[in-house]
Amino acid sequence: MSHEDDLDLKSLDEISMNLPSKEGSSRSPESGGEGLFTGGLFFGSSNTAQIKLTALETFVNSAVRNCSFTELITDILLAIMNAIPSEAASVLEVDSEKNSLFFRCSAGRASDVLNGFVFPLGKGIAGQALNSRRPVIVDNAEENKVHLKAIGDAVGFETSNMIAVPLIIRDKAYGVLELLNRAGQPNFSPEDVDMASYLCEMAVKVIELRMMIAWEK
Repeated sequence: MSHEDDLDLKSLDEISMNLPSKEGSSRSPESGGEGLFTGGLFFGSSNTAQIKLTALETFVNSAVRNCSFTELITDILLAIMNAIPSEAASVLEVDSEKNSLFFRCSAGRASDVLNGFVFPLGKGIAGQALNSRRPVIVDNAEENKVHLKAIGDAVGFETSNMIAVPLIIRDKAYGVLELLNRAGQPNFSPEDVDMASYLCEMAVKVIELRMMIAWEK
């Protein structure tokens, strides 16, 4: 086995975080039988656990398939968007040389025209999430003074509500995940924020894995 193969298996084992299999999952005694508990992790309700597992399977499969880095990030974005239904979503990446954020990939409405947009690091809701290194939830984007409404105006997309989650790799800011306009609900919920935060935490492990593999070649 090559060193690269060994890196794949070791890193993927860390990413899986002892995820429950259909045979190995169990009810949490602390939850009164309402959740899944395995490997020291509580996954919440059975439905929540299944949503997480579906997304994580996509992450791992994308990490080892032959695809470009942008395709990997797009797969991750679509998996999170599927877990938390939204009208649109983006991953913004830090360009440290230009001290800016750019759209690595987008999905949903108006996504095909966002890739050319760049804005200063620290600006907007994405900048707020990066500066605080905490998720930001916005219930009324039109009244939020930090929200960069000009981008939506330029592409013909009206943001009503959103979540921004920082993507941190080894204590360094990689970028931000944004989910725009919750589908099926008036606003994003605290549970949506928890789900997005968890999936982003797992996503950065996959992104780091791909970077490590690239560095080894």
